[in-house]
Parts: sequence; C-alpha cells; structure tokens
Amino acid sequence: MSDDLLNERKRQFISVLHLILLGVLAALFTSLLIYFKQKEALHLILVLSLVGLIFLLIQRIQNQLLSPTILKSLSLSILILLAWAGPQLIYEIRPYTFYITGIVIVAVLSISIATVAIYDQKSIRFPIGYIIFLVAFAGSYQIPWNYQRYLAIILSVLLTGIFVIGANGKVKLALAVLTITLIVGYGRYSKPLTYFPDQQAYEDKVQFSANTQFHKLVVTEWQDDYWVFIDNLKNLSSIDDFLFYEPMAHSVFSVGDKIKTVLVIGGENGCLIREIVKHDQLELVDILSYDTLMRKIAEFEPIFVEINQGSYEHQKTNIIREELIDYLSSSTKKYDAIFIDLPDPRSVETNQYYTSEFYLLVRHLLSDLGLMITQAGSPYFATSAFLSVGETIKSAGFHVLPLHNQILTLGEWGWYLCSAEISGDSIKGRLLTKDRYEIKTKWYNQEAAKLITSFGKVGMDTLLPAVNTLENPIVYRHYLQGNWDLN
Repeated sequence: MSDDLLNERKRQFISVLHLILLGVLAALFTSLLIYFKQKEALHLILVLSLVGLIFLLIQRIQNQLLSPTILKSLSLSILILLAWAGPQLIYEIRPYTFYITGIVIVAVLSISIATVAIYDQKSIRFPIGYIIFLVAFAGSYQIPWNYQRYLAIILSVLLTGIFVIGANGKVKLALAVLTITLIVGYGRYSKPLTYFPDQQAYEDKVQFSANTQFHKLVVTEWQDDYWVFIDNLKNLSSIDDFLFYEPMAHSVFSVGDKIKTVLVIGGENGCLIREIVKHDQLELVDILSYDTLMRKIAEFEPIFVEINQGSYEHQKTNIIREELIDYLSSSTKKYDAIFIDLPDPRSVETNQYYTSEFYLLVRHLLSDLGLMITQAGSPYFATSAFLSVGETIKSAGFHVLPLHNQILTLGEWGWYLCSAEISGDSIKGRLLTKDRYEIKTKWYNQEAAKLITSFGKVGMDTLLPAVNTLENPIVYRHYLQGNWDLN
C-alpha cells in the first residue's frame, strides 16, 4: 500500500472518528438542554435546523475561507472547553434563559462539524459527513445522564488527542497537563447534575424532589439560595426564612423568660427548631411531627441540613415517634411553651389543627403560665380565616395576642401568641419591654417586636369571624376564599 493511500485512509478514519465524537457531544449537550422544559420535539427541530443551516452556509462559502485549518482548530478548542463547562454552565442558569445558551452551543457545534467537512473535503464530502454526524447524534441521544457526564470527559480527552496529532512534544505535554487538570478539577469542584421531572413547572433549577407522607416536596436553587415548595406552593426560602421563624420563636422567649421544656408540633423543616435551641436555658425540646417523612428529609438531606443548621442533631432535641393526635390526647407531660407550625387549613384534613378541640388538647399540656404560639396563615390574603383562628383559640380558654410580619418571598403572615393565664395586653407589654437579647438574630430585636404587634387601624368588610370546630369546619372555607391571587 502506497504512502499516499495510507495517508488518505488515515485522513478518512480520523475524519469519521471526528464526526462521530462531535455527534455524541452534540447529543450530550442537546439532551441537557431538552431536559429543562421537557419539550423534546421543539428542541430537536431547533438543534437539527441550526446544524443543517450552518452546515449548508459554510459549505456555500467554503471556497472563500482563507484558512479552514485555523477555523477548525479554533472551533475545536472552543468545543473542548464547552464539553467541560457547558453542562455546569447550563445547570446553574435559570431554565428560561437556556434557549440562548442552547443556540450558542449548537452554533459552535455546527461550525465545528462544518469545518471538519471543509478541512477533510477530499476524504468526507457533504452530505456524507452530515449523515455520519446525525447517526452518531441519534445513537447517543438516549444515554442516561449519569453516564453522559463521564462520557463527556472521555470524549473531550479523545478530541484533545485528535487535535494534537502532528503537534510537537511541548504542545502535547502542555495539552496533556491541561486535560488532567480539567479532569481533576471537574471531579473535585463540579456539582452533581441531577434531573427531576418536576423541572418543567419551575423557573429555577430543581435540586431536590420527593413525595412525603402527605405532600409533594420540591426544592429549587438560584444563586446559592433555596426555595421550598409544598404541593407546588411556596413554603420557605433561605433568603428570608428568618423573617418567619425569628419572630415566631423569640417572641415566646421574650414573654416567658423561664422556659425550659418545649414541644414543637410540626415544623418539620427544622428552621423553627434552629431558632428555639439558641436559648441556653432550655433543657428539652420535644418534636412531634405531622409529616414524619418530611421530618426525616430535613434531618438528613444536605440542603435542609444547611438551611436548618443541623438543628435535629442538637443535644436537647427529642423526637416523639407517635401519631400527633394520639400523643396530644394521651400525654401527661407539661411544657413551658408549645410551638405549632402545621400546614395551612387548605382542606378539611388540615382544618382539624385549627379547631377548638385541637387547641383544648394543646392547652392541657401547658404548665402554669405556659405559652403557646401557632402560625395562623395570612392576615392579609385570608383575613377572615386569620380572625376565625383567633376566635377559635379564645374559645379554648386562651388569651391571644395576634402577631404578623412581612415575609419578602411569602407576603404578609401571622401568628397568635397565647396564654391561658396571662392576658393579651400583658403578653404584649412583656414583649415590648424586653430590651436585651442574648441570642444571635438576623432581624428580631425590640424594634421588630413593636412592628410585629402593630396592625394599625383595622377596617374590614370580610365575614364576621366564628369559632372553628370539627362539626363546623369554617376556617378552611374562609382560607380558600382568600385573595391569594394577589400573592
């Protein structure tokens, strides 16, 4: 076999291998892009149309290109970098901006494919090169992402190897060192790329999704902050969760300065517990869960452990492994404070936790001068429901002090701070005269206490509040009739 024929066969082999590798890389990128909004047909049409358009365009002007070799080298260099940085880049951005990123990546891929055909036009002519690429693209498209991530590394190394064929020793050594550095750095510092079918319903990147005992739980991330959604409704954001949990926790300790035993009902995400355990005088924090699976997620899932600062691991916490109502009905323990952070009364099921019967069960567990605080929905979005909760708590023998705060990501939210022995005015007086705080807070202080107790002049054209009972479950109806569309 002559040297010319051997070189030609070598050129053909490299050209075909080049096109196959490019096709597989294109599949990796486009499968990543398609994932975000699950619109496969739209993205396939977009990708293939752009590839074909750019391919044809460069075929048309190839005779006018002065140096296709330089163009090929440049495009391949960009492609290799995209193989490393592309998935991580797309993973970090908000999905609604990925269309632009996708077009840029597809354009670079297309130019790379076209320049291979230009450079090796004697060996692989159009449309043969295009067909080889499409076959590789289609064959690689369904590779699971767990394997795609590592395949991208391998293909990048192979592309680098092809690129440096014929280069001198120093260039090969430099590229070899660069490749090893990229592999080590990518493995060490890149975040795991995990896909969730729920992504199509959210703007930000979904980082966790699970079914709990009663709900669908989804966590999204944007710029190192997390948003927690329960049944597609925003429940918590790490940006401002302290605006909810600091007033709820520390207002109780401001009123009762000798609180040693605490019961937390609900509060599965651990943020309320995070604030409660800041108080050194505590001896015991019993945790009674409504949704045990959600509590287990908050105990062990790294995202929640980061948000709640590992509150479930605190030495003073104790998890009660009994059904909620059963424990409240049978326990003979007495607590200095009881914190209730249960789901909103959006159904008859959750409405039971806002009835006079429920608050009577809670009252029997309070010690003399014991305090109770419960989240009570929004005094702005569901005013009638909020006021009915207050009347219901009063019917169970409590004095109440309504509280509220503006949560940036949730809107206006409210609580009732209650005592069977201390009047509402006395509760408010103690809260406002507390001028020294030993604990570290982000927002709550004496001025904050004044804000959360001030409702201004109340003017309402809502339904008159009534007592919520198991036989007459009205709070959930008021709640559903709220002006939630304004949120």
